[in-house]
Amino acid sequence: MSAYIATRLSHQSHSCKIHCSENPQIYNSLYFQKKKIMAHLMVMGALHAFNSVQQILLSELECPVCMEYMKPPITLCVNGHNICNTCKQKIPHCPTCEQQFLNTRNVALEKVAIELNYPCVYRKYGCSETYKLDFIGKHQDRCQYIPQPCPVNKLNLGTCTWTGISSSIMSHLNHKHKNLLYYYGNNSDCL
Repeated sequence: MSAYIATRLSHQSHSCKIHCSENPQIYNSLYFQKKKIMAHLMVMGALHAFNSVQQILLSELECPVCMEYMKPPITLCVNGHNICNTCKQKIPHCPTCEQQFLNTRNVALEKVAIELNYPCVYRKYGCSETYKLDFIGKHQDRCQYIPQPCPVNKLNLGTCTWTGISSSIMSHLNHKHKNLLYYYGNNSDCL
């Protein structure tokens, strides 16, 4: 797509040289617009390449057990497979090859992990935020996409297996628990 745009801009610029040669101010304006668009396309290409590398590196950090991205300490098995520290505590052998874990950390992969932007664990609920390891935990503690259980359970009004984000609670209550709703005030409070 960007190659097509660049080609079209080049053709338009050439025809502009022919038709706008009598008015250099118009030509200069269009010339600098073309340069600005070309620079933007180059930046977008670099960002796409950077994001691709980021995704490849993150895929190497995916724990084979919990499928979340590993954070230091990252441990190895005798065959060099990685596992996150949380899952290593739960299973006795490597899930990939069934060999023993070493008491050795993958320091090289840990250094890569420290430099990457990690996606929020609530991405499956709609969060698109990414942060370095130092900040992702703080974000996840207050993320607006933290799944919440149905308030019917908290209030001992029944049992409900629904879990969702805060902004979906009213819709859920209206759909599944309409008989328990009691509106007052400006309809912003219920139950």
